[in-house]
Amino acid sequence: MGINNQYFEYGNISIYIIDILILFYILFNFKKLIKIIKNKNNLKFIILFLSLFTILILLNNKIISIYWIVRIFYLFLFFIIIFKEKIKEKIYLTLIYSSTIQAIISIFQFYKQNIISSKYLGLAGKFASDLGPSIIEGNGLRILRSYGLFTHPNILGLYLILGSILLIYFIFKNTKYKNLYYFLLGLNIIGIIYSFSRLIYIFLLIIIFFSLIFYKKNLKEKAIILIIFLSLIFINFNFIKIRINPESRLNINSNSERVLEYNNMDFNELNILKGVGVRNYTFNLFNKNPEIKIWELNPIHNIYLLTIIESGIFIFFIFLLILFFPYYLFLKNIKKQDKEGIIIIFIYSLFIINGFFEHFLITENTGLLFLGIIYTMYLKNNLSLDT
Repeated sequence: MGINNQYFEYGNISIYIIDILILFYILFNFKKLIKIIKNKNNLKFIILFLSLFTILILLNNKIISIYWIVRIFYLFLFFIIIFKEKIKEKIYLTLIYSSTIQAIISIFQFYKQNIISSKYLGLAGKFASDLGPSIIEGNGLRILRSYGLFTHPNILGLYLILGSILLIYFIFKNTKYKNLYYFLLGLNIIGIIYSFSRLIYIFLLIIIFFSLIFYKKNLKEKAIILIIFLSLIFINFNFIKIRINPESRLNINSNSERVLEYNNMDFNELNILKGVGVRNYTFNLFNKNPEIKIWELNPIHNIYLLTIIESGIFIFFIFLLILFFPYYLFLKNIKKQDKEGIIIIFIYSLFIINGFFEHFLITENTGLLFLGIIYTMYLKNNLSLDT
């Protein structure tokens, strides 16, 4: 499905290799899934999810809406199966090493100042001189932001934040691989810097500050982490200064585009009960303004407003209940929380904050995977999702 005969990803049905792998995983673990569903501790929560998906399908009769709802549903089934206690640490390490690979690719892209196209990896070729790619400008320079293997630098930055927090957790866990984790943390921080995401820069400052106050002992580890952070900031400060300059042309344009997104919202024409349909916001925007350029047709960069507009107020409240359920568990079991639980809810909180400034957590496959992994990590720490 396209707009004005141009391909438009947000309004298309796409099947990825990872979708096929996830579906096979669910089929191979179907018996385990049934046992999890029968567990009384999990049943109420699962019924809430099933009710939400049923209501969404009844409210949305458009193929693209149903496709995305089904995708969310099988990802939900996948996540409640995968977090078995004996593989939890392996999953953490997988996230660490995969984020490091992304960081290395980010560094390579920055120094080469191009992104090599690959149909197998789903990468489109990009150069700093092209129109369209995310860049920064300043001091006569036009610098391509690193994408990693993602569709946007901001997604790369958030994934590297996840990897960095887990690396800090393992550093303070008194593991025998501390020197390796210090090195990997440095790579992740460099990757974050070259994503040139202003929000991610703030998140990086928060996690460094958090690690310094959360771990009251471990003075040596805290000193090394601080030295790594400050050294890399100092080395790359000229680039960072260009990015955070509020008076730069591209920063002004970016802020203006976000304001325009909010101005394009028309709540007077919105069906507050049903919304316009899941993944139909941009089509609705185009129908109201056919002259709009395709590159200006973006979902609003706010997952909360986007949910209201596309799914209506009733689904929005259910969405909030599900999204903030981990905080209920955290407060309920606050005296029993271990360091792992506190760190996971901290990561989750950064994702929740990110939702006020980005839309990819609910509009892209990678975003749903990110959110699902963190969400399930915390539930695993507080609910019995195992048999």
